[in-house]
Amino acid sequence: MSAILLEGLKTGITIEEDGIKFYSNAAEKTQDPAGKRTLEFLAKEEKRHKEFLESLLKSVEDKENPEKIIEKHIGKPKIFPKEEEFSEKIKAGRQDKEILEEAKKVEERSINYYAGLSNKVGEKEKKIFEILVGEERKHKEWIEYMEEALEIHGYWQGVEKYFELEG
Repeated sequence: MSAILLEGLKTGITIEEDGIKFYSNAAEKTQDPAGKRTLEFLAKEEKRHKEFLESLLKSVEDKENPEKIIEKHIGKPKIFPKEEEFSEKIKAGRQDKEILEEAKKVEERSINYYAGLSNKVGEKEKKIFEILVGEERKHKEWIEYMEEALEIHGYWQGVEKYFELEG
């Protein structure tokens, strides 16, 4: 495996750690329960990505084939949070909008980082970075949905509503 892959995975782990902190801190700042759950969900997603990258890095360092880890990641069922109770809707503040604006920028930078790396490695290694690009694009899509909901409704719809609409 290439040095680019190794450095990309190590940097990716750091990016995901920063994402965990970012979304956890953002969850503490929002007053809306749906917003809080949504940001906590995104922090868990970042943690899941970090664990995936750590598994891949170990596999590569041990000179094992990372295909099993990739298959496990792709085949892993996604369990999304369910809204267990409808809570009072709280009008979104400027801070909530700023959180989502920054979150979108973070996801865009992650997409660009992983996409750039995928162009620098061979086909086998490229698959790893393409998976990560896809994951980050999903996050960006969720964030864009929430931004739109805040703009239209004035309060958080939450990621649960997104998955409900997605079917």
